[in-house]
Parts: sequence; C-alpha cells; structure tokens
Amino acid sequence: EEVSEETTEEVSEETTEEVSEETTEEVSEETTEEVSEETTEEVSESEEE
Repeated sequence: EEVSEETTEEVSEETTEEVSEETTEEVSEETTEEVSEETTEEVSESEEE
C-alpha cells in the first residue's frame, strides 16, 4: 500500500504539471491572438475617426 500510494502521488503530480503547462501555453496563445485582434480593431477605428 505504501508504495502504491507514493507512486500514485508522484504520477498525479507529474501529470498535473504537464497538463497545467500545456493549458498555460494554449491560454497564452489564445489571449495573445485576442488581444492583438482587439488592438488592431481599436487602432483602425481610431484612424477612421
């Protein structure tokens, strides 16, 4: 039991880190795109005025 508990914890920690890294990358890519799109729109709007 002790061994299985330790391994489970290790494995779950590793997977959690991997997953969180992936999500962070995805999120940061999405936000960057959204932000750049918004800024571009705002800039073009202000130029029209």
